[in-house]
Amino acid sequence: MVLICLLFSVLSTTEQYAEFATGTLFWMEIVLVVFFGTEYVVRLWSAGCRSKYVGVTGRLRFVRKPISIIDLIVVVASVVVLSVGSNGQVFATSAIRY
Repeated sequence: MVLICLLFSVLSTTEQYAEFATGTLFWMEIVLVVFFGTEYVVRLWSAGCRSKYVGVTGRLRFVRKPISIIDLIVVVASVVVLSVGSNGQVFATSAIRY
């Protein structure tokens, strides 16, 4: 899905496919933001199953891991781009997510 989203980002720069690619990309971005946001919350919730991430302080330790920080940045950036709108421009978050 992420690679297809990246492909549509590239296609939206050409005039021939711009309208179709932009509309499709918008809905794919929404689906991916919901999916990755839900996945991040589930990972944060389930981190408490490991002994070193038990409790609030353990989950904060989990959030400070580099991969968790990157995931959070991508999800927040995607939400911001979708809420502000792209005005027909290429969605930069597809490239970031890749």
